[in-house]
Amino acid sequence: MEILRAEELSFVYPPEKEALRNINLVISEGDILVITGANGSGKTTLLKCLNGLLRPTSGRVYFKGQDISKLRPQEIFSKVGFLFQNPDDQLFSATVEQDIAFGPKNLNLSEEEINRRIEEVLELLEIKSIRSEPIHDLSQGLKQRVALAGVLAMEPEVLLLDEPTASLDPQTEEEMLLFLKRLNQEKNITLVVATHEMDIIPEFAKNLAIISAGSLVRWGNLGEIFGCEECLKKGRLRLPIVTRLLKSLKEEGILSFDKLPLSFEAAREILKGVISQR
Repeated sequence: MEILRAEELSFVYPPEKEALRNINLVISEGDILVITGANGSGKTTLLKCLNGLLRPTSGRVYFKGQDISKLRPQEIFSKVGFLFQNPDDQLFSATVEQDIAFGPKNLNLSEEEINRRIEEVLELLEIKSIRSEPIHDLSQGLKQRVALAGVLAMEPEVLLLDEPTASLDPQTEEEMLLFLKRLNQEKNITLVVATHEMDIIPEFAKNLAIISAGSLVRWGNLGEIFGCEECLKKGRLRLPIVTRLLKSLKEEGILSFDKLPLSFEAAREILKGVISQR
């Protein structure tokens, strides 16, 4: 079932900088869609249009068939959450708990319901121990968790994430990706993630969309998109490193396989099969 739809979506920053041009995209409930492209391709602008932070210059965005321009801000922001690339752009309260509580309080919920949501996300993100800590004392990784907790406290059905691993160290990045997969699988939250880090995409994405200079090049499942060399070229992108390695070995006649391995695990299985035959 579709949950978000963009129809002929265009956006122009004043005075005449065209950021998006005639984007048509359908996002299904429960999907993990990655939007990728070179820096400046329009990924962030598209995410902001999808939840109403930016109003399209032309075209429409629909949430479950409803034009989001007809919804009140509280309605759309509580259903379609947004995580900024830099958590400092999202955090503004003095303490962790105060920041998490801000969104639910603006939904005019009861004190009991607000407290329930705070406790739930503190537990979910394993940040109970810092609930009273000042925001400015936190590491970048913890700030990202707190920002995400604040979004999840709104109990959104869709979560839009702008480069969620850009400022994280490798271990924290892996923890973030595993957490996002859990959110999708256990909470059935639809994820739309903007990133140009190609090596992480196959580890958690279900579908992929490539944007170039504000236009949608192509979208579909990972195998289709990664198998389209022209699409990657237009997006100024490359295959994940393990895929490039095994593809080059196949081209040299060293390996043989039918399906292009996109993830570390898929590449590992191919290599295990070769080694076991020797």
